[in-house]
Amino acid sequence: MNRLILLLVVCLLLIGCSEQKSTSTSKEIEIFYYYSPKCPACRMVKPYMELLKENVRDVRFYFCNVYGNCSEESVEIAKKYPFQYIPTVILIAGNDVVKLTGCYEVLKLGEILKSYGIETPKVVMDNVSYSVDECIKCHERRGLPPPTNFSCSYCCHKARG
Repeated sequence: MNRLILLLVVCLLLIGCSEQKSTSTSKEIEIFYYYSPKCPACRMVKPYMELLKENVRDVRFYFCNVYGNCSEESVEIAKKYPFQYIPTVILIAGNDVVKLTGCYEVLKLGEILKSYGIETPKVVMDNVSYSVDECIKCHERRGLPPPTNFSCSYCCHKARG
């Protein structure tokens, strides 16, 4: 009976150790955003990217003005994963690389972050919380350009009520 209890304790310790290993090897996520201030599509997604950068934890963001200041990391990533158009986002999570090009693809970044278990910001309108992705989808359904500030001061929610 004592051996059975000892064996059970050892098994529980082994299980506990393996769980600790899996959480400590979680993927570090880096997001490289390439844009130009003169690009109309870049200006459309700029508020969205800034909202994510300011509110998403556990993700490292690099903003790179392709005609100006870019970090060394951003330049290296652009060489490794070349692209032709802006805005472009390159998300790197361990061995996973996701490239999003154009404003409508870049606006899907929140959904991709959620697939990695990353929480994205909420927008509150009339005491109801919406995800930023819901705001983007609402605008798409109505044929509107992407939200310009994600504060939902009126947009489609007032039109519903």
